Amino acid sequence: MPYENAKAALATASASSTTIATRQLTALRQCLVVSSHPQRCESLREAAIDGGWLPIVFADAELAWDESRRSVMLLVVVDVHDATDRPAEACRRLVERLSRESGRLLAVCGGDALAPQDEIWARQLGAWMVMPGVVDAHDLAAVYEEAGKVIERSAAPAVPSVPHVRRGPVRHGARRSAR
Repeated sequence: MPYENAKAALATASASSTTIATRQLTALRQCLVVSSHPQRCESLREAAIDGGWLPIVFADAELAWDESRRSVMLLVVVDVHDATDRPAEACRRLVERLSRESGRLLAVCGGDALAPQDEIWARQLGAWMVMPGVVDAHDLAAVYEEAGKVIERSAAPAVPSVPHVRRGPVRHGARRSAR
């Protein structure tokens, strides 16, 4: 069941079949999950929790857009098919709007009918991951875990390269002059 605000998502995450201690919730990263398809929505939500994320879940793309403007979401997962597995235009517009902003990973999913042109469209917009036929929360947890690793790597400070330092005197042309 989709939730329209962060408090509802938090309450659901902590009360779900996947038990998360309250102290662990503060350590989780928040991600935005947008889907109007009940089964995919639940799979995406469960997988996010299993993968170490706190999902903020929306069925409405406009409300999800508003939340993305208010909160820092490092990962956004958008289901571009509706409850009847037809393309959801509002979610497609959300993907297009989110793709214009940097600083987050964007994953696009849909039903089995996610056409090759949909994958091309999502990739052209810069989607980090395209997932047709999302159904199993267990397999999806690995996707969320990988997103966490990608974000950690991108946030890690770059180690400055140390220029090679020669030890001892510099010899230019080891020629000795004859006396």
